[in-house]
Formats: sequence, structure tokens, C-alpha cells
Amino acid sequence: MFVLPDPCAETAPSEPAQPIPVPAALAEILNRLPYMAMLLTAGREIVFANQTLLDSLGLANLQSAVDQRPGELLLCVHSRSHSRGCGGAEGCRHCQAAQTIDEALQTGSKVVREARVSARSEGRLVAYDLRVTAIPVELSGHELAMVFFEDISALKRREHLESIFIHDLLNTVSGLHLLIERLHEEPLRTRPAEFSRQVQLLTDEIRAQQILVAAERGELVRDIQCLPVGELISDALEGLRGWSAKRGVELAVEMPTAPVYLATDGLVARRVVLNAVKNAV
Repeated sequence: MFVLPDPCAETAPSEPAQPIPVPAALAEILNRLPYMAMLLTAGREIVFANQTLLDSLGLANLQSAVDQRPGELLLCVHSRSHSRGCGGAEGCRHCQAAQTIDEALQTGSKVVREARVSARSEGRLVAYDLRVTAIPVELSGHELAMVFFEDISALKRREHLESIFIHDLLNTVSGLHLLIERLHEEPLRTRPAEFSRQVQLLTDEIRAQQILVAAERGELVRDIQCLPVGELISDALEGLRGWSAKRGVELAVEMPTAPVYLATDGLVARRVVLNAVKNAV
């Protein structure tokens, strides 16, 4: 693993750097790119940041970014915890973004890594999933790094959701497989309703994935109905009882005597209950 130098090591003070001129043609090319791009010095100070970066981070102009480091622009929690800013905290030694830039400069070759940056914006803790590409370049006699930040948060989220979907699907298929085995071994103990339930669970898993995909695209249309909460919860938990029993957990539902109704999308609500109970188990 490429590790940054010790941030606590003492360094001699340097003379104020002279501005490094960026050719207009290069600036225009970088400004046309759809992802964040910047030119950095060996100390990771920004010489140039493209318009996409300025717009993405809500910066008024290029001067707002010049001489800052990437972590300071992204409001990384580590950059704000040390007087030296980005690269000064102990945790910065293991920052994949900083490692990518430093390795490119030290090896003289293109380096690509994925990095997660934890930041605090408007009082909220947010995480950026980035694909960081660093390419060493020489400009006006200076060794610089041309760095590109590509936001892959949506890709990572989809990968996570797909992983959960496949895991849940395999669990449901396993339950169906156990029923088939029991049907061969003890046909009189196997009820058709159990098969129907497992097939329904399998269908719900697939439809739930369709809901997630539609929600990601902003195309989710909800079917709001007035549903009895008792039936909603019991229906959601029925398929989990055997699964939870194998883990030593018994599921029970306690409801008030008077009927309780909820205006909701039944499929979405069942999915919420299922996931909540799975996490609890």
C-alpha cells in the first residue's frame, strides 16, 4: 500500500509560490469536461479547477479554489480537524485520493483509485464516492498532477442494492428448495399454502427490486391504499418465521384491539417491515 509521509513531521517553511500560468487552450478543454478536474502542485495545492468542479461545490470563481487542497474544497472532516488542513491529520495518511495524487507524482505514471471522502456540509455528514485519476504533467517547468474526480456514488449505491437483492433472492429460493425436499421426504406434511407463500415471497423480492430501480430513476409511482396494519405486518413476517427460528429468534406481533389502518403502498410498506425485522434478527 502506498502511504503518505507522516503528517506530524516538521517541515521547513517554504517561500510563497508564484502563480503558475495555465494556457488558455488547456483551461478551455478542462472546462468542457463533465467531471471535476484540477491541476495540483506537488504539495497538492490547486493551480486550476474546471467549471464543473466550481459548479459542483458551489464556488463563485476560480480564485475560491486556488491554493487550497482537494480535501479543503470538499470540506473533508479530516481537513477541518487539523491546523494544516488537507493532509495534516493522522487519518490523511491513508486517504486514497491523496495517495493517488502523490503516487502519480512520485512514479511519473497515471494512477487510478476509488476513494471515499467523508465531509460535513451544512451540518450534515456526507460521503463522496469518487474515482480519482491522477496524471503527472509538466507545465511551465513545474511538475504538476492533472487530477480528475468522477462521482461514482450512484454506481456504488446500485452495486450495494444489487448485492442485497441477490442475497435476499437466494434466501427465498433456499426456502423453496427446502420445501421441495420435504415434499419428497414427507409429502403428507407439506401444505400447498407453504409453496404459495414462498412463490409470493419470490415475486415480492423481484417486484421490490423493480421498485428500487424505479426510485433510483425518479420514476416510482406509488399505489396508495388504506390497509389494515395487522394484516400488513403479519403478511410481511409470515415468510420470515422459519428463517428467524433457525437463528434462535421468535417473531410475535402485538396489536391493539381496535383495528388500525394505514394509507400506504402495500408492497413498499411490506418491504420496509421485512428489512427492518431482518436487520433486528
